[in-house]
Amino acid sequence: MGGLACAALLAWYGHDVLVCEGRPTPGGAAHVWRRAGYRFDCGTSLFFGLDWQGGPSQSENPLASILQLIDERVDVVPVPDAATCLVWPEESFRTHIGSDKFGAVVRRLWGQRAEAEWKAFQKRAEECAPAASAIKPMAVRFDDLVAVTTVGRSPGAFLKYLRGEARSMVFSGLMEGTVGDPGLRDFIDLLVRGTCGLPSDEIVASYMIQAFAQLYQPTSALEYPVGGPQAIVNALVRGLRKHGGRLALNAHVDEVVVGPRGQAAGVRLRDGRTIGASKAVVSNASAWDTLRMLPRQAVSAKYRDRVAEMIPNNSFMHVHLGFDGSGLDPLPLHYYMFDPELVTDAGWPTICVPSAVEPTAAPPGKHVMHAYISEPYAPWRGLERRGEEYGRLKEERCQVVWNMIERVIPDIRDRVEVEMVGTPLTHSHFLNRFQGTYGPKNLLKMGTLPEAVCPLPGLYCCGDSTFPGAGTPAAASSGMWVANSLVPIWEHWGALNALGL
Repeated sequence: MGGLACAALLAWYGHDVLVCEGRPTPGGAAHVWRRAGYRFDCGTSLFFGLDWQGGPSQSENPLASILQLIDERVDVVPVPDAATCLVWPEESFRTHIGSDKFGAVVRRLWGQRAEAEWKAFQKRAEECAPAASAIKPMAVRFDDLVAVTTVGRSPGAFLKYLRGEARSMVFSGLMEGTVGDPGLRDFIDLLVRGTCGLPSDEIVASYMIQAFAQLYQPTSALEYPVGGPQAIVNALVRGLRKHGGRLALNAHVDEVVVGPRGQAAGVRLRDGRTIGASKAVVSNASAWDTLRMLPRQAVSAKYRDRVAEMIPNNSFMHVHLGFDGSGLDPLPLHYYMFDPELVTDAGWPTICVPSAVEPTAAPPGKHVMHAYISEPYAPWRGLERRGEEYGRLKEERCQVVWNMIERVIPDIRDRVEVEMVGTPLTHSHFLNRFQGTYGPKNLLKMGTLPEAVCPLPGLYCCGDSTFPGAGTPAAASSGMWVANSLVPIWEHWGALNALGL
């Protein structure tokens, strides 16, 4: 998603762009596939602020800005009320997460005092939101000229940002003196983990406040893209091609070619072809995979140590099902499992039923399901994907996911028509991801954030291993900022004018 966002924006800027995609389908973790009439995906299922309505976008979602510039729309289905089911060990109930109605849920779970704390927390987030969002994502670039597109363009907004307390704190700081109920604190932390893959004491407050303040408003609504997350990918690809960019599929990059002056001069593909780059190479691979593609002598020991300092997030165990929906009550889009024994630092276990809001995801009378939970890589290290030991471990380790599914649909095994199980090795193989991870989990604890520009001149990096981290909006932001950094300041200024920012 980061690489495609970068490429589509660079094509809009008028630059010659080629995207090398190693798989037969673009999109990485956002791609979808079909089997027996069912549409499956392995990526994000929680969306809001995607649809820019064909006019100036007020969304804080960076994808909306890119889509507006490349003049591409993503059709979305509004997620109805009560399409989210929260599942605790003691009880389960429907709610609507993207709304101030959630105060009633807090009261039901933790009492009136917790509800008052929730409202106070919301008010504080709303008070911080204008300052936190004063600098629009599209104004950012990874060089000193960022002062022109932020301070020079909107000095008042920049001053507001500097005065905002959220600029220098982590998100958990907003809870201090406001939220005392331990259940509510844990829940807010879970929301942050599920949104960006980091705990609330490791994510910059200004980043989360923008999403949090927008999501929990009376007029806010969750969306689901028609066609799943692949619809976003397809829109970016259409925009890329419409503006003269190219996409090469089955073009697996094995190595970044280093020129005579030590600069990134192109890439060498697995099939032996070499493709030159006149201006820059942008890697959307993880930091670990990018380092593997660089000649050892071309990269400083300091940068290697920095990548080694990154701690990979866990991968995931996935169960994908196509099943008979006969006799079932209308299903929610999401089940979020809040069993303390299941929740990890990578977020809460989730069951998503896209066909609950978009019937074309499954044949008539059927449903498609994607259930997943955080899974470490260590138990899988060294196993062959088709070996007997791998099969036994897969059956053993996915039992916890089946237990989750049977909690909400007890007779699911009798209904299943299509079943697929994914492991960290599945992610590593099909998504070309180091240990099947979705980026590092200690970005802030490293002291400074990873840079977009590697020590190798002309090599830029975007995606979940760079600021601001994991998640679709974060990855798209990183790609946007790299694209802005590669164009002259007047072209970047023109993009801000085109967006009305």
